[in-house]
Amino acid sequence: MRATPDAPVVEYADADAVFAVIDADGSGTISKDELESHLTASGLEPPAVVRMFENLDVDSDGCITRDELRAGFERYAFPKSPRLESAHARADEIYAVIDTNGDDAITMEELAFYLGSAGYNPETVVGIFHRIDANNDAAISRDELRAGFARYGPLIFASDPPGIPPAA
Repeated sequence: MRATPDAPVVEYADADAVFAVIDADGSGTISKDELESHLTASGLEPPAVVRMFENLDVDSDGCITRDELRAGFERYAFPKSPRLESAHARADEIYAVIDTNGDDAITMEELAFYLGSAGYNPETVVGIFHRIDANNDAAISRDELRAGFARYGPLIFASDPPGIPPAA
């Protein structure tokens, strides 16, 4: 987090979660096509997305880096939406249950146990794990689960396995 007298505190975790969702191919950068695909699906018009891309791509190299998106969050002070906060809170509840050993990382085995209790087969669990583990370090961090929840939550977490109270 960083704050200046003229700028609000910005949580990079939010920018990083957004980055993980929009960087669909996991390349570590956001292309114009990825941004357009994500934002037009959310209702923005393509010309507005192009302007946004040009404003965020500070070095004009044709892609948005994580640092450029973070800077954009600072510059434009994107407010937290109640919907995002609610999704993060739900992801955090689920994270606490899945991370059974409390080491602040979800392993393949922990996810398999959790999703297996909801009826997912092992092949599906492996696919889900690899899609959520954005940095491919063989562990799902809280931010990765938040981003995965934002992207896939309605599909993956449609039912509440044992240990998870139903969504409000």
